[in-house]
Amino acid sequence: MRTTQGVAEQVLELEVPPVKKNLVMHVYPKSSGMWRRGVRHVAARLSQFTGRRLVSVAVDTSTDRAADVCNEFGGEVEIREVHNDGTQEMVSFPWLMEQVIDDSDDLTFYCHAKGCTHAEGASSHPWCDAMAVSCLDYPALIDFTMKRKHIAGAFRSRQQCGTSAAKFHFSGTWWWVRNRVLAARDWQHSDPEFWGAESYPGVHFSPEESACLFFDRAETAHLYSSPWWQTVVCPAFRRWRQEFDARGIRPLVDRPDLLTDQFRQWTA
Repeated sequence: MRTTQGVAEQVLELEVPPVKKNLVMHVYPKSSGMWRRGVRHVAARLSQFTGRRLVSVAVDTSTDRAADVCNEFGGEVEIREVHNDGTQEMVSFPWLMEQVIDDSDDLTFYCHAKGCTHAEGASSHPWCDAMAVSCLDYPALIDFTMKRKHIAGAFRSRQQCGTSAAKFHFSGTWWWVRNRVLAARDWQHSDPEFWGAESYPGVHFSPEESACLFFDRAETAHLYSSPWWQTVVCPAFRRWRQEFDARGIRPLVDRPDLLTDQFRQWTA
């Protein structure tokens, strides 16, 4: 199923006791500046994170400074600076999870600045747009979903992630998890590869314990195809968003300026 058919209607009736929501994010601030797109998406939606707000910034001679990332967040997050050692997100991921996972009922959201190494016009940028909206713009959707499942994200895929034994992953690596459920498992274990953060959900959860917020059964290879985005993903996104609009459920942020020109045009 590509869209969240019928969920918008049920979200309207949801009553959920408040829990803290943590943000943990990895940023590799390449000096091209493309990292700012992902960071600005998250910064614009920061109000929903009532727990820890942790951002690990991997720097080297080709990057901007950790202070630049902090400035994009308006100083509203905790910044940790690390040296980029070539393991990509995994230079940050274990430490980030260690700071927030406990036996509480709280939720933790993990993401990274998708597209930071890709040029203007690459499909990774509308991909980042779609994940930001589907994962962060409808907090009630997250509350509804996480009452029923243990982990949720966009672009769930059954395609193998690297050489992992994980049965699924969220392509693009933006996902929510329930702390207490993860804490009861061997949560410190991850695949020791650069894609370890992406395979992590499927290492600890079965597909049946997970939920897809938008575009289930995505095939990762197709997500790097701009024509596929124009003809398949973006029309599906338009229908998905219309489900919420039709019921008066407004997004947390309505900022067209945060979106790529491609995404705006293809979802109009």
